[in-house]
Amino acid sequence: MDNRCSSKVDPKFLGKVEESPVDRIWCLRCGTDEFILVERARWRMRRGEGFWDVDYFCTKCDSFYGHVVRDAEVTPTFMAAIAAIQD
Repeated sequence: MDNRCSSKVDPKFLGKVEESPVDRIWCLRCGTDEFILVERARWRMRRGEGFWDVDYFCTKCDSFYGHVVRDAEVTPTFMAAIAAIQD
């Protein structure tokens, strides 16, 4: 029996996603993380390492961001923000 996923995901596209850059949670326009509000965070495992896919915006300038953050970069403040959005 074949247990592979039947969806047609392009392996080249999947490779690009796996290699996407990892960044920190920061507003480029304001130059701070003081006004950040996390909208969504999903934990992912890639190549044996833990990552978070994070969507957030700056409440001061309304800039929106979405990118990957390494597990090691996740602070207690970030974890509190995740808990707040999941309630």
